[in-house]
Amino acid sequence: MSAAKQKRKRPEEDRVPEAEQQPRPERTEATPPLAPGIDEIPLEESQPGPAVAMESILRIIEHAAAERSVTTPEEMEKLMNELSSEEFERARDKWIASGPRARAQDLAFRAILEAGSDEEAVALARRALKADPECVDALAVLAELTSGDRVEEFLERLKEAVAVGRKALAGEPHDAGGPLWDSLEARPYMRARFRLADALRVVGRYGEAVEHLEALMDLNPDDHQRAREPLLACYLSQGRLDEARELLARFYEDESAVFRWGRLLERLLSDDAAGAAAALERARDQNPYVERFITFRRQPPDCKPETYTPGTREEAVHCLYMMGFAWAAHPEAIHWVRSR
Repeated sequence: MSAAKQKRKRPEEDRVPEAEQQPRPERTEATPPLAPGIDEIPLEESQPGPAVAMESILRIIEHAAAERSVTTPEEMEKLMNELSSEEFERARDKWIASGPRARAQDLAFRAILEAGSDEEAVALARRALKADPECVDALAVLAELTSGDRVEEFLERLKEAVAVGRKALAGEPHDAGGPLWDSLEARPYMRARFRLADALRVVGRYGEAVEHLEALMDLNPDDHQRAREPLLACYLSQGRLDEARELLARFYEDESAVFRWGRLLERLLSDDAAGAAAALERARDQNPYVERFITFRRQPPDCKPETYTPGTREEAVHCLYMMGFAWAAHPEAIHWVRSR
C-alpha cells in the first residue's frame, strides 16, 4: 500500500557509493546462488499506484459520460477535453453519490492512494466494506495491512478477495467478447488475482502462481498487467522451457530487462552457447546493472522501486525482483555469466 511504501527507503537512498563498497566474495557451486536479502523481499503490493490512480479517474469520466449519453469515441474525447477541474469534482461527487458500490470504491481508492498511514488506510477500507461488503480492493487492503507476518493468513484472505470478485463479476453484463480488462468493474478482481499470484511466487509456490498468471493472460490477452514477467520467471525456474519459449515468442517485441535477461537464461538452459553469447550482449545493452546483481558484484536494495525507466538501476532491481529466483534455481547459469 502507499502508506507502507512510504515507510521504506527508496533504492536511491539505500545505495552505497561505489567507492565505499567492499568487493563481493567469489562464489562457488556450494555457495547459495542467491544474493543476501533477496529471499527476504517483503510481500508488497504488485500493482503500481499510477495505474490505480488512472482507473479512479476513468471511473468518474465513465459515469459522467453515461449521464450525458456519450456513446462515440469522438464524443468521449470532447467530454474529456471540456471537463474542467470544477466540473470533474462535481462529476466525482455525483459518481460517489450514485450508490454504495461507488462510495465503497472511492474509499478503497483513497486507502490505496491517499492514506498517510497504515492505520488510516485500514480505517478507510473498513468504511468501504460497510458500504459494500464485496469491495474487492478494500478486502485486499485489509489483507495487506492486517495480516502482519502471517503469510498463510495473508494468502487465504487474498483468495477470499479473489473469490468475492469472481462471484460479483458473474452477474455483470460486461462480457461482450472483449478482454476483461476493458471493464473497469473487473479491474479490482484482476488486481487482487495478480497480487495473489505474485505473493504465491514470492513464497515459492510457483505451480499455483502459474495457474493464476495464465488465467489472467487468458482474460487479458494484451497483458496490461504484465503478468508475462512473473510467468516467464516461473517457467524458467521450473525448467518449463517449451512454455517459456512460447511466451518469449508471443511477446517477441518486449525488450524490457526482464525479457532480455529471461531470453539469456532460456538460451543457457537450452545449451545454446552461441545464442547465449548473443543474448548476453543484447541484455547488457538494454540494462547492464542486472548483471551486477545476479553475479553478486553489487548488493541489491531490500525493496523494489515503485517506478522505473528502461536501462536504469531501478529497472534492474525490478528485474531482480521478478527474475532473481529463476536465476537462483540455475547456479550454473550464474557462473556462466560471471565467467564472461
